[in-house]
Amino acid sequence: MKKLVAAFVVLVSLAAGGWLYLESKRPTGFVLISIDTLRADHLGAYGYPLDTSPFFDELAARGTLFENAIVQLPGTLPSHMSIFTSLYPAEHGVYPPDSVLSPDIPTLPEIFRSAGYRTAGFTEGGYVAGRYGFARGFDTFRDENTGKPGAAGRTFALAKEWVSALEPGEKFFLFIHTYEVHDPYMPMEGYNSWPGPVPDVWEPNGANLTAASLGRLPVPSGALEYFVALYDAGIRYVDDELRAFMEHLWAARLARDTTVVITSDHGEEFLEHGSFVHRQIYNETLHVPLLVRRLGQRRGGRVSDLVQSIDIAPTLLELAGIEAKDYALSGRSLTDLLAGSGRKSGAQAFAEGLGPSERTVYRQTEDGLYQFLLTRFEPRGGRVAVRTGIVFDWPEARLELQAAASGSARDLSVRVNGQERGRYRLEPDSSVPLVLDLAPEVRHHRVELAVDDCEPLEHDASGRSCVGFFLEGLVPERRELYRLDRDPLAATDLSAALGALSRDLEVALEGYQWQMKAKATREELTDDEVEQLKALGYLQ
Repeated sequence: MKKLVAAFVVLVSLAAGGWLYLESKRPTGFVLISIDTLRADHLGAYGYPLDTSPFFDELAARGTLFENAIVQLPGTLPSHMSIFTSLYPAEHGVYPPDSVLSPDIPTLPEIFRSAGYRTAGFTEGGYVAGRYGFARGFDTFRDENTGKPGAAGRTFALAKEWVSALEPGEKFFLFIHTYEVHDPYMPMEGYNSWPGPVPDVWEPNGANLTAASLGRLPVPSGALEYFVALYDAGIRYVDDELRAFMEHLWAARLARDTTVVITSDHGEEFLEHGSFVHRQIYNETLHVPLLVRRLGQRRGGRVSDLVQSIDIAPTLLELAGIEAKDYALSGRSLTDLLAGSGRKSGAQAFAEGLGPSERTVYRQTEDGLYQFLLTRFEPRGGRVAVRTGIVFDWPEARLELQAAASGSARDLSVRVNGQERGRYRLEPDSSVPLVLDLAPEVRHHRVELAVDDCEPLEHDASGRSCVGFFLEGLVPERRELYRLDRDPLAATDLSAALGALSRDLEVALEGYQWQMKAKATREELTDDEVEQLKALGYLQ
């Protein structure tokens, strides 16, 4: 009788097709796909009304879609390193432009390879180049930036070629990364459905988008809608390449034994909070897709629980049956949520920005999903390190600054809300008091402090700096609170209306202190690497 029952279970499993498997079997393959700069709310599965992702949506209906997945920093290098190490950025310490992961911190591919898996990674270079530590643990690693458009097709082709060489039943871990959606927005021919040119529009590359964010470049009428259409066209092209890759897995008889994870390192801004690209820590840059299609899954499901990108690595390790207790991972496994159980409230997610002190905490309560943001420009020993061209949002109506320069003379320009408010010559070891009279009826003023011909004097987590600013009086701060389940674009600040919750989340944010696990090293960029990063808009 027992043999008949077992045979019946097997027959039912086979009859159900490619998406029904026995739960007890471990997957032999794992595929982690990162689509750079892909914000969740531009996919149909997350409610986007346009047809940008028909295949992703099909896959989401058959897999597990995490509705509230948050990355730890809206930047390619630190965010991907957090995915690879299950550590917050401040714990692994790998920041742009030239940090290298400490050899004392293990990566996900290293752990898989030590467990007997064959490993391969195919990326498009830039801030996912092997030189940062991403190549560690891979038997095969390619980080060629083949240029856009069509880069995704070339990258997925390399992955398909590698998959075709696998032996039957061979255990493997495969990582695929593409910049296809990243600026400059240059979709493949045939994917851009925009009806015609926009008068006076400029190329939507990193340099121009950043200049527009800083108020240096006007945004012509219709340009925003045009840029969004180009961005969406890139998503549609990647979706087709994703379909082709999954069909290759099925044709190679690998899909039924493989767990596939699709995610992104950060989203993209389209002036929701006054900026382009991904400079700020609002929901449009931190909320990313996370889809898991796993072995043994009998039906699709959606998980509303709040999760983080640092949870991906411990989840894959547990699904593979690899013991993770010997590794200092900050994320938690999501296997309970994949199984349909777990917490529905009380979860928190933390993220930081690349600025001097930009931090945020998400909290899921029984009432809803909230995000609290704290921006504070605290002097380190009386000095705030500032990158050239950085923008601050000052909530004060009147602000006094004292700028000090060292090393050589500098020319400093000050702009307020896009308007020139003065130019100053800073001699070595001298200071210039700056008093800015700002309109009190405007809640936040955009104050840009730009230094001409800035040559770096030091390196820290906020980037390269050449001029310090001393703040007189109170340290400027900004606090914001949003309820994202009702206001996903964070348009209405509730920090005053929900003061108790705002204070509670600030306490939680201040109480969460990250300790660096091992200090990252620095390795000077080559000329080719600098040019590649410039092409992607990372360096000016």
